[in-house]
Amino acid sequence: EFGTLEQLQVTPITRSELIIGKIVPFVLIGFVQLTILVVMMEWLFGVHTQGSMAALYVLSGLYIAAVLGLGILISTVAGTQMQATNLSMMLVMPFVFLSGYVFPIGGMPTIFQWLTTLVPANYAIQILRGIVLRGATVADLAEPIFWLSAYTVGIIGLAVFRFKKTAA
Repeated sequence: EFGTLEQLQVTPITRSELIIGKIVPFVLIGFVQLTILVVMMEWLFGVHTQGSMAALYVLSGLYIAAVLGLGILISTVAGTQMQATNLSMMLVMPFVFLSGYVFPIGGMPTIFQWLTTLVPANYAIQILRGIVLRGATVADLAEPIFWLSAYTVGIIGLAVFRFKKTAA
C-alpha cells in the first residue's frame, strides 16, 4: 500500500534474497516472543524445560520460518490485502484444530488424522512437547523434524517460485 514492494522490485537483489530478507526479521521477533514464553513458563508456571534449549530455539525457528513462508506464499496468491487476510483465516483455523493442540489427533476421525500430516503446527507441537516435557533429543524427534524441515523448505521454495520480481 505504501509502494515498498515496488521499490524492492527494482533493486538488484534476487527473488530468493528478497523473500529471505522479509522472513529473517520476523524470525528474530519470533525468538523474542519465544524467550518471553520460556521465561513465563519457567518463572510464572514452574514448568522447566527438560531438553536442550538450543534445540528448542533452532527447531522453533524452523517452525516460525515455515509459518512466515506460508504467509508470503499467500501474499503471492492474493491480489489484495483483503484476499490475503481471508486466505490466512481460512488456513489458520483448520491448522489450529488439526495441529493436535486443541483436540488429540488419536481421537479424530481417520480423514482428519490424515489431514494433520499436512499441518506444520502438528510437527512443531510434537517437537515442543518432546523437548519441553520429555527431554527428547534431536535423534528422538527425527521424524517430526524431517517433516517440519521439508514443509519449511517446500513452502519457502514455492513462495520464491511464485513471487514475481517484475510488476505484472
